[in-house]
Amino acid sequence: FASAAGALSLALLAISVIVFYVSQNGNDEEGRATPTSSPTFDPRPTLEIVQERGHVLCGMSAETIGLGEGFHIELCRSVAAVVLGNPDSFVGVPVTGVSRWRNLLDRKVDLLIRGDTHTVEREIREKSTEKGFTFS
Repeated sequence: FASAAGALSLALLAISVIVFYVSQNGNDEEGRATPTSSPTFDPRPTLEIVQERGHVLCGMSAETIGLGEGFHIELCRSVAAVVLGNPDSFVGVPVTGVSRWRNLLDRKVDLLIRGDTHTVEREIREKSTEKGFTFS
């Protein structure tokens, strides 16, 4: 019975130390959480993020960006004109056929402008992100 009381005392001491450590670390002098070095996800809608940033990140092929003209560029300019009021407020971000959906999911691009086809398989599950999506 004495060893059970000793173990309980030790457990309570360990919990007290952990609670004290957690309460002292991760906060500034005023008790606010301090930023971490790990990336965080911005939960705001993409439209709000784009408007605050001041330009649209359009994911497209490097070829299209290099040409500086064509349907994909004009589509991106149109979106920038509607969203920001300036058709030149966009940045072309090169994406590949493999990276396009991952870049969109990771918010490295706001808008994906790259040729793609609609298939039943993609509507159910997209391979590179393992996320389902629809075009409706």
